[in-house]
Amino acid sequence: MVYPAMKATVMLEPNHFTVLSQNIVKALLYFDLFNYPLKTEEVYCNLQTNHVTRAELARELKELTAAKVLYQSGEYFSMQSSYDLILRRITGNRKAEEHMRIAERRARWIYQFPFVRAVMISGSLSKHYADDQTDIDFFIITARRRLWVARTLLVLFKRIFLLNSHKFFCVNYFIDEEHLEIEEKNLFTATELSTLLPMHGSDLYHRFVGCNSWVREILPHAQEKTVMGGHGHDSNSWLKRSLEFALDTGTGTWLEKMFMGLTQLRWRRRYKRALSPEDFQIAFKSKGYVSKNHPDNFQRRVMDRYQEKLEEFATRHCLRWTYD
Repeated sequence: MVYPAMKATVMLEPNHFTVLSQNIVKALLYFDLFNYPLKTEEVYCNLQTNHVTRAELARELKELTAAKVLYQSGEYFSMQSSYDLILRRITGNRKAEEHMRIAERRARWIYQFPFVRAVMISGSLSKHYADDQTDIDFFIITARRRLWVARTLLVLFKRIFLLNSHKFFCVNYFIDEEHLEIEEKNLFTATELSTLLPMHGSDLYHRFVGCNSWVREILPHAQEKTVMGGHGHDSNSWLKRSLEFALDTGTGTWLEKMFMGLTQLRWRRRYKRALSPEDFQIAFKSKGYVSKNHPDNFQRRVMDRYQEKLEEFATRHCLRWTYD
């Protein structure tokens, strides 16, 4: 398949950057961090401004392309004039379809573990991209006061039966059903939440979206997803119900505290010296109602680099960003 070359002409004066054009650039700069061109509808969903029609967006994209602020090839827009990025995205989208078939099977497994109440796909696969290095990341909601039991059972399963492979079974973010609001509120977390792909636990997913209405303050056009598993796939097996009955006791409470304490101790010994106290608390958030395990503190790295890109663009175009 042949795509037209990236288009571009005429420089745009600083005072010609409207609120909409600035927010288009912000959206493309964010995804430029991942070398990921966007389609028009994806730009729309990632705008940090409201009261914009798709027709207005299409006109502004055309003007910004003509003014050499951004580049277009076929249906894709990017801050870089690179056809390789388009090929990379197309290849990654196709690879994601293969990964999704595996992810759907793994999500069904995860949902049948004791105290798991909802399963969602996160990370790059939730944005419909995969390559040879892509893990399948899962965001999991558990029953109250049994998050660490559920997490430990899943981790043990991965280590014993999957030989500790992270490739198609990365369970690194858990919250419980009584603490659905995500505490870190920024563009990174808003983007991650708005792109989550819900697989099981439809009612809880909709509650989760409602508890994180702040996402719409950052990304007003973020859209709620349809649970892919559907209501008919959310039933619990007799084994899951039996294990929950056995662990919904004083023994289960003791195990909950022990598993959390052992995990916290392991993380402190292994990672605390490599991170500042603030970064460690973000990358390894571990409380009774949340477990987050991101050793490279990806969120901080992304947000720092995004801020640098904003400053670089503003300097190059003598621009002062406008915020709604």
